[in-house]
Amino acid sequence: MSAAEPVRVGVVLVHGVGEQRRFDHLSGEVKSLVAALCAMPNVRVSVETRNSQDSEVGAANETWRADGSAPVKIHVAYGLPERKVCLCVHEVWWADLDDKETLWNRLKFWFWGLGFWGVKKFSQATLQGAQLDMTPPQFPEFSWGGNLMRELVVRLRLFAFANVFVLSALTVNLSNYVLRQLRLGQLPGVEVFYQFVGDVKLYQDRARPHLGPLASLGEPRRVAIRRRMVQVLVDAYRADYDRWYVLAHSLGSVVAWNGLMETGHALPNYLSRESYAALKLANDPVIGPRTDGVKRSTAGMRPARPVWIADDDEVIHRDVLFKRLRGLVTYGSPLDKFAYLWSQIVNINNDASPWHTANGHRTAPFEWVNVYEHSDPVSSSLGAYSGPKIPAGSPAPVNLAYKASPALLLSHLKYLRFRSSPPAPQADLFVSRLLGWMLAGDAPFPRPDSKSPRWYRLRHPAVGLLLRAPWWLAGTAVFVLALAYLGVPAILEVLQWISSARVLEEAGVAASIDRVSAAFASLSLGERAFGVLLAAAGVVTLAGIARRALER
Repeated sequence: MSAAEPVRVGVVLVHGVGEQRRFDHLSGEVKSLVAALCAMPNVRVSVETRNSQDSEVGAANETWRADGSAPVKIHVAYGLPERKVCLCVHEVWWADLDDKETLWNRLKFWFWGLGFWGVKKFSQATLQGAQLDMTPPQFPEFSWGGNLMRELVVRLRLFAFANVFVLSALTVNLSNYVLRQLRLGQLPGVEVFYQFVGDVKLYQDRARPHLGPLASLGEPRRVAIRRRMVQVLVDAYRADYDRWYVLAHSLGSVVAWNGLMETGHALPNYLSRESYAALKLANDPVIGPRTDGVKRSTAGMRPARPVWIADDDEVIHRDVLFKRLRGLVTYGSPLDKFAYLWSQIVNINNDASPWHTANGHRTAPFEWVNVYEHSDPVSSSLGAYSGPKIPAGSPAPVNLAYKASPALLLSHLKYLRFRSSPPAPQADLFVSRLLGWMLAGDAPFPRPDSKSPRWYRLRHPAVGLLLRAPWWLAGTAVFVLALAYLGVPAILEVLQWISSARVLEEAGVAASIDRVSAAFASLSLGERAFGVLLAAAGVVTLAGIARRALER
């Protein structure tokens, strides 16, 4: 490589919860990266987009091309003497695969969310490849009470979560509706609450016969999401970058993990016919027959073996595919929630050879960095992916607690945010440390020291629980008082309207309704609030019991 040629670094962004449109997540994260780069001394930055002249009639914006290569490139010149790096940014986009907005889907969403605490644990893999070649994540034993205490704590937390979910349904949704009608936007951060529940429901859904995207008919929608992840991983490999990284936010970390941990035998099944043919035509070493002599059946694979793959023993060699993948960064990740409730979805591949230089292909170490915020209820330290029960040599996360934002829920959206003031600790920001790590390429992720003002020194889960508790309690109090003060009068109006119906008067029902109305009207605000809490707990309890019964 000549001195004039930049080092080419691939960056694969995987978005998380939300209703992002194509390139929304990529655009937002790139803006943060560029802002952080521009604040660094002796750095020049230029951004290049792959614009396309192909567009739909009446399009409001021009579009970018992402057909196998990076739609956005960040050209960076830095240091003395000056060095050049080109950050080639890809996006894994899957937000369009969510349920369409219908009354039936909305009812299913609420039933699922309210019954979340009673969800059945699914830890037993059903696919042959997962049973033979993968291991479920394992949590360390509780220091007291063992697994029974862990089960109790998790269920109580989910029950409390579901109660806040139902209490906020009317108050927050109604407030956001009014704000949108007045063109004042909406309450910041609160939509994360509902989007997270909705996207988790999407990702753990079972197969639906004859439904889903055309390329994944009859398969769980997570298979279609993984298809997009695997395709971008192959795109990054074929781009022949000097090194590349995967940055996965929120539920996108589950998507990324699935792509990285999928078995070599199943990986070819995710490729389009064109991508598969291109690899075969080039005689690419990434694809070929198994080299371990093990036979695996293609019957019952998910996704199913495509008809254009003639060799049942053909695999994608993961040690070749990931030979220049230098790091995985998960931030705001719910991988631990999946590890507890649906561990078969986030299994760990027993083949750890792709992550070590001893495999003959990798030339530099691989590192997994997990960044979480104590005030973010979605994220946490990931303790189920390391330890003696995990396949030897599997990547273990470096867990770092970052002060993204003190605000509950809003913190989930602020991990890569660049803060221009105060100027002194800018180098300590997560986005700044991330960029320094990717630009250097030859050192571990820079760990913050105990005096770093942007990072937590205490990382025990109890710290996060204590920080989040005041927010949850305050929010619950607001929701309960709002429903007690405004909801009960609304119920009285409805009851009065119902009792005025002539049919009910003739049937003698109106008098009973009037007595109920009088009882409601006589309640004090405190009694109404207590009644609201009891009603919410009752609804959540019934939903959880019903859900558990349906899953048997």
